[in-house]
Amino acid sequence: MVNVLIVDDVEFFRARIASMLKSMGEVVNTFEAGSMPDAVKILENEKIDLMFLDLDLTKYHEHKEAEQNGLEIVRYLQNNNMAIPNITILSGNINASIIKEACAMGITDILVKPPTSTQVLIDRVNAIRFKQ
Repeated sequence: MVNVLIVDDVEFFRARIASMLKSMGEVVNTFEAGSMPDAVKILENEKIDLMFLDLDLTKYHEHKEAEQNGLEIVRYLQNNNMAIPNITILSGNINASIIKEACAMGITDILVKPPTSTQVLIDRVNAIRFKQ
């Protein structure tokens, strides 16, 4: 079983990704978070193998100043010596500076949102699944 955390502030995208992954059946267990605090809570309580991470977590929140860039979740994990799952950035806001920052953090798997193919997501899960 591969535990996948989907972090996106837009519920529609979280649900769409979860739905795409459900085609794998019982091989995958999905968790969803719409904010940094929600994601951290799940990461503290569950063993997450793969995280699909949006970068802009402020768009649909009332307290925009309190929300964080998705990479802040990775920084939080690093600063608190927590396990860091495999991460795929899934964002519509990708530019050279984001790619550079993500790569410096060890994240090299970056996809443009929304994913157009279920197989692209399934391939990420299978890469983790067959390593276990």
